[in-house]
Amino acid sequence: MKSLPVEKLKPGMISAEDIMTKKGQILIKKGDALDSTLITRLAFYEIKSLTVENPNVSQEKPSADRNTEFQPAAQGAVQGIPNAQSRQKQPEEQSKYVSEALTTTTKILVSDENHDAQVTYAKMLGSLKESFNNIITGKFNNVTKDSLLAEASQIFQSHSSVALFDLLRTLRGNDDTVYAHSINVGLIARVLGKWLKMSNDDLDILTIAGFLHDIGKLTIPPEVLTKTGKLTDEEFAKIRKHPVNSYKILSTIPNIDKRILFVALQHHERYDGSGYPDHLSGDQIDDFAAIMAIADVYDAMTATRSYRSAKCAFEVIEDFEKDGYQKYNTKFIMTFLEHIADYYNNTVVMLSNEQTARIIYINPQALSRPMVKMNNGDIVDLSKERELHIVSTM
Repeated sequence: MKSLPVEKLKPGMISAEDIMTKKGQILIKKGDALDSTLITRLAFYEIKSLTVENPNVSQEKPSADRNTEFQPAAQGAVQGIPNAQSRQKQPEEQSKYVSEALTTTTKILVSDENHDAQVTYAKMLGSLKESFNNIITGKFNNVTKDSLLAEASQIFQSHSSVALFDLLRTLRGNDDTVYAHSINVGLIARVLGKWLKMSNDDLDILTIAGFLHDIGKLTIPPEVLTKTGKLTDEEFAKIRKHPVNSYKILSTIPNIDKRILFVALQHHERYDGSGYPDHLSGDQIDDFAAIMAIADVYDAMTATRSYRSAKCAFEVIEDFEKDGYQKYNTKFIMTFLEHIADYYNNTVVMLSNEQTARIIYINPQALSRPMVKMNNGDIVDLSKERELHIVSTM
């Protein structure tokens, strides 16, 4: 027996252990023979390794008791999509889909580029922590535009699209610190700024504003900031003070760009007036702050929390759609979501019934619910099949 990382598993290997999801769902039972689908499923659920009985296997051995397709999570078939028991298997087409369905996370983990990115990200975390300490202690000469952007430039110069978001989520892992969140928000905001055709100088200020926007969270007691249970009214009030605290801390920096201060103070304001701390609305909110609000929410939703799994891009898009876009600058939010949805066009996704499908058309009226082609060739319009939705991009 040997424990192998998921990316080194091969069809035909026999599992030497039971594997379950965080919610207790059995993914693989001890004694199960792996096939391409099961290996993809492990990657989908972010299982890092598996102990197998035959690590030296060279070819796939057929399993007599397991289909080569994902089984639906619920009994019966969703209307218009027959389940595995009711439709004829098409192994060649299924194999084609599975071979293309290696998750983005796994691709990043096995890429040569990943090691350098991990090292750079770790340096960014250390540098940002040092910058926060320098700002709080008044050592402003040690905090410059170049110092804040030094390592970050290595990442944003080589990734300028949604691919960067996937990379950041992978590099971040389960790190839910203020520093990891701030780095991600700054870089996500920069990508949105590029889509909005901002100048390079403005992009640099926007990125720095993202890096510094949550510095006020350092004034919140750690037991409150990292609490996994429901916050009391008093604790929630402390959390809601962090924009004002960020503004006060950053205001001590001589000649700081005013847009950085606006971002710190206003990144939780909403266009319909429902935000905080000042319940600003519409054009009262600075454009940089309006951009940062979107980046801030996107990173928070796609991050793993102790109380929930990370949401995929299409789940986040659906959450934005449920708000009716009223909380955000219309131009900014539509630009952001359209680019994200378009990026995943023609890619393989996992659906809520645990079947894979390929996106073939992005619905501009319902970005979170594109048209997909199932493994058996059926075309399904997710805007009409409301019981089915995308749970992961692959």
